Amino acid sequence: MPPYDDMVYTTHLQTDTSPTLGSNNLLTSGAVFSALEAVNSDLDLDLPDSHYVQNAVGNIPLNRTVAQLESDYSSLQEIVQAMLKIEGAPQIEVDITGAALTFSTAGGDQEYGTSYPTRVDLSFNRGTWVNAINPTVLPHTGDGTLVLNGLGLTNANASSPTSFTVSSPQDIDYSKTGITGTFTSNQTLNATLTTGSTSTGSVVDNYGVSTSGPVSQTFNANLSFAVYKPVFVNNSKITSTATGSAGGGGESGKNGTVKVFSNTTTVIIVDHVYNHTIEIPFEPNTLQIYVEFGNTGWSTQTTWSKVQGTRTINGQPNVVYWTVSWTGANRVQVDVKLIE
Repeated sequence: MPPYDDMVYTTHLQTDTSPTLGSNNLLTSGAVFSALEAVNSDLDLDLPDSHYVQNAVGNIPLNRTVAQLESDYSSLQEIVQAMLKIEGAPQIEVDITGAALTFSTAGGDQEYGTSYPTRVDLSFNRGTWVNAINPTVLPHTGDGTLVLNGLGLTNANASSPTSFTVSSPQDIDYSKTGITGTFTSNQTLNATLTTGSTSTGSVVDNYGVSTSGPVSQTFNANLSFAVYKPVFVNNSKITSTATGSAGGGGESGKNGTVKVFSNTTTVIIVDHVYNHTIEIPFEPNTLQIYVEFGNTGWSTQTTWSKVQGTRTINGQPNVVYWTVSWTGANRVQVDVKLIE
């Protein structure tokens, strides 16, 4: 290949404004200029003004006349843009998802007289940016104040052993220890987290618009405990839904009751033994039986008795219970239903 000094460059100029090919199959400079001039010149479709669009395309609707198109668009470039519907990308709003405060400790059913959990644990998910371009920080700051109320606590602070930066970890753990007390009624533990006042930083959307990580935000979580009292048959606490001296669920199709909550109004004893007593923590007003062999459905009984008394439940004395006696026929597989 010869040195640059020896290379010859030739510009092909011509006066003809129609696009033609010069040497080496390259458009001549005059042809290029002519093409660009045509694209940017005033739009002239060279058609009768009354002709109209019969195939809508892009942003150009049906029935638009040539006269209207030449008025709508000033150049060939503009009408091509409209036909191809060339537009800028929409700005996509940055958002946050997944930020939440949750209890790691489980709630649920608790028997009357049992102890509160001595410790509760929580976790705060700092969230994830949505539609942010290459974010390097998490949305929410890792510090904050977490306050607990319930289970004998009043505005008690939970502590966090988690060290953090603006970008990690995703979850911040909290805990509260030293809780004492006894379940004698339904309980709800309320947690309120207020995040710190220093932002983690900012992220940008697809237009480069900046959004800062939020500060001083409030998150709430609740942990509920439902307290129940047990059922006693023949002075023994029932611990299985299929209960009594025999087994099985009974032809009545009902399971035996083992937990009586504050809103429980019906207790069922499966496979009741005719001369066993039943003790429940509310006053029953109706007693029904279901004879499995006869499959006769529930039948209300008139000959039965009830006596109010008290019991000690998990160390808690003087808990009101009603003792029920029904001495029907000496037979097995009879289900008993007591209704408040």
